[in-house]
Amino acid sequence: MTSRVSRVAVLFAVVLASIVPRVVAAAPRTPEIDVILWFDTEDYISPSDDEADKRLAEMLSERKIRATFKVVGEKARVLERHGRQDVIAALKKHCIGFHANFHSVHPAPAEYLADCGLLDGMAEFARREGPGAADVRRVFGVPSLACYGQPGSSWASQAIAAEPMCGITVDGVPCYVDSGDHVGMGGVPFWYAGALVVYDMHPNETRMDLFAPGGLEKGEKEFAAIAHRLAHEGGGLISIFYHPCEWVTSQFWDDPNFRRGANPPPEQWKLPRQRTPQEAERAIRRFADYIDAMRSTPGVRFVAACDLPKLYPDRLMTEGASPGEVLELAVACCGRTYRVSMMKPLAARSSRPPINSRYWRWPWRGSSTARRTRTRRASWRSDCSAPIRRRRAKGG
Repeated sequence: MTSRVSRVAVLFAVVLASIVPRVVAAAPRTPEIDVILWFDTEDYISPSDDEADKRLAEMLSERKIRATFKVVGEKARVLERHGRQDVIAALKKHCIGFHANFHSVHPAPAEYLADCGLLDGMAEFARREGPGAADVRRVFGVPSLACYGQPGSSWASQAIAAEPMCGITVDGVPCYVDSGDHVGMGGVPFWYAGALVVYDMHPNETRMDLFAPGGLEKGEKEFAAIAHRLAHEGGGLISIFYHPCEWVTSQFWDDPNFRRGANPPPEQWKLPRQRTPQEAERAIRRFADYIDAMRSTPGVRFVAACDLPKLYPDRLMTEGASPGEVLELAVACCGRTYRVSMMKPLAARSSRPPINSRYWRWPWRGSSTARRTRTRRASWRSDCSAPIRRRRAKGG
């Protein structure tokens, strides 16, 4: 019986090796410091946001910088309906990702996935978000999308595992790019649920204030400090994110419409507070100066989500896991030492922490964020199976 349990534990560890977060160890390269600049392109209510999208994309293209624009499905459809081919053409010169179908319209992904397991949650995400991803691909004329990132400060790990089901891959590799602190590896990219993830990048995440007095000087100083530190650490990735609507509105578009569970019909949607054209223009010029300061930093280059799989390949897929690593995962997951006939016995826990055990999350469980935002409205219920909901209710 003991031998059978040991074999099951090791088999379980082999499976876990493909879903446990893993730090990416990239080969040395020059330049050493990569900067990924990404924009959540989501405001489909404000016409002024279209102009901000175009202006930012063109400004970066003039500087030979390829950024990542994560586009909401409805935003792509609105651009198409309004005939904004000029905006679409400007954005197409950059890397196009996905940022949910309707973003803040309830239920958002974290809400409808709160009661889901892994497999049924993946299917539910693909059913609800797949059409939006298909529309973004169609409108922008791209065969696949470079990455996905969640709407708002939320987390739903089933979405990451479901990316290939929605055509979100780069050369067959799904990527997840966003900002948050639910799962992380201390400021470096990692592999999670089969995807390359750029998330919880602190202390290597930064951004400049677009409007506050002294914002440019402060932003340049903070970026220079991160770049200086990474240069002495052998390199790394700096994550910088914005929303194009930040240049033209003083509040996010979803704040007056979907805040605290509100879900009005489209005919009742309200425009967010708008900035003056003069404010927007000053912010654009400040951002251009910020970009130029980063470009002038020695050893810095800009990368996009499309570049990530080549920069940070999955060593597990090419090199595999050693028997010792598999056994270490078994110990970390099952909380005891196993002796397996095919491997050397592990006498006791290593003094070194088990691989990634500090960051272990059950990827098929709903997040605490999702549970906090869960609604009782029956219309928000997903199609996830009742047996899984009952099992989670028992704490399993």
